[in-house]
Amino acid sequence: MNTVLELKNISKHFIINKGLKNIFSQQKEKFIAVDKVNLKLESKKVLGLVGESGSGKSTCGLMAMRLLNPSSGNIILENNNITTLKNYELKSYRKKMQIIFQDSYSSLNPMMTLAQIIIEPFVIHNLYTLNERQELAKELLNKVGLDKTYHNRYPHELSGGERQRVSIARALALKPTILVADEPTSALDVCVKAQVINLLHDLQEEMGLSILFISHELNVLRSLADTISVMYRGRIVEEGDTEIIFSNAKHPYTKSLLDAIPSLNPNNRKKRNFISAEEIETNIPKFSKDDVIANIHSHHKQLIQINENHFVEGVVN
Repeated sequence: MNTVLELKNISKHFIINKGLKNIFSQQKEKFIAVDKVNLKLESKKVLGLVGESGSGKSTCGLMAMRLLNPSSGNIILENNNITTLKNYELKSYRKKMQIIFQDSYSSLNPMMTLAQIIIEPFVIHNLYTLNERQELAKELLNKVGLDKTYHNRYPHELSGGERQRVSIARALALKPTILVADEPTSALDVCVKAQVINLLHDLQEEMGLSILFISHELNVLRSLADTISVMYRGRIVEEGDTEIIFSNAKHPYTKSLLDAIPSLNPNNRKKRNFISAEEIETNIPKFSKDDVIANIHSHHKQLIQINENHFVEGVVN
């Protein structure tokens, strides 16, 4: 496998104050948003990163894009370490990797027409002539299902699904090889969500894109992701091929995410078993030495390989 993007032992800490009394105090509290996470995105594959709000998944996406600097660890883009590069040094790398934000309304300039929004990356990178830019904008909007009647419209004139299509078109403008999709369907209704997922799936196959798809909904990833990493409280607790995660999940948090998926068939609906954070932490999977592939001699919680494409946070007895 050819790894195009890798987060290696990446962490992000935020310093926070609790109340007015601590604003002027030298003692600050450190909040660990991401804790020693390792992620690998393979060429022309889709890696799903799933977890509830506040789990740290979007922070990982922002660090991958270098829109947020990590506290420690390394970001490797196509075998180049971009962790400490300056903004001007990152410019050429950002042509290779683009992001689709969750809130398309706030990420699109309300003062620009859709054509101008698509053209903006060409201007920033000084690409193409004026006529070429206009033609490429038409092609990109058409590629995401928006015909020529949309070119001179403004973002506020569009539906949520249409705005997200514009965001996708803009992300594709520089012909990137990698997309970071940060919950691009979370604000959409079920039908529009399916349309956007199908669009991304078709574009991924057509253009050979590698996609880091971030979501809080596990069921969204089933038809799109090749592999899934489950994130909980800033750390990866389970990862593996998509079908393994859906058919043979081991971590209690992954099981709770699966249990939260609604069933459309009323005959298959069951009472959901919601578990607390305390229950998740105290019901960590336990494995014998015969259950694991790697030779691990530790009773401490860690990510353990239990078969070729399946890793679970647990302890080895």
